[in-house]
Amino acid sequence: MKKTLMLLLAITVSSMVMAQYRDVKLPPETPRSRYYDSDRADRGFWSAAEFLGGSTVSTEYPCAQHLQLTWTVGYRFNQYIRIGAGLGGKVYVHNGSKLRAAESNWAVPFFFNARGNFMAQEDRGYSPYWSMNVGYVVKDGFFMSPTLGIRFGAKRSDFLLGVTYSLNRIDNLNVVGTYAHSLMLTLGYEY
Repeated sequence: MKKTLMLLLAITVSSMVMAQYRDVKLPPETPRSRYYDSDRADRGFWSAAEFLGGSTVSTEYPCAQHLQLTWTVGYRFNQYIRIGAGLGGKVYVHNGSKLRAAESNWAVPFFFNARGNFMAQEDRGYSPYWSMNVGYVVKDGFFMSPTLGIRFGAKRSDFLLGVTYSLNRIDNLNVVGTYAHSLMLTLGYEY
């Protein structure tokens, strides 16, 4: 009986030892360079959609209220500088012969854009930003509009809130090539 118990014990121990050995073949590890996480990337393409609403500011002429929707695409060098180009649609809510020579309330802006953050956004959910549009408005003329504001959200997915000043060349019936000054509120989303 002792021999049988010793034999059973030897079989049990050897089977436990053999059970520990496994020749497991794992798939090769894939290189991380094939994966692109756009939320963490400092470089790459970006896009923004913005809605602007405001009014011209003048003591000589009647004020023209206007709404504008723009779309901008560009390249992000880092979080402090991005460049791009955009286009949009602009509608004058109050448009008369003393304001603009164009009979249509609609205008189309084409522009170049540069923008960036004033400080890093990695450790916080907001960051102050700047933006500058320079371009041409069909039916009006040259325009330039700097913006100062705050961006809320992730590094590559932000809501924008800003104040925009705009200098527009507008032809009216009294004076050709008058420059109008506008103040606008900007709401947008950048991704």
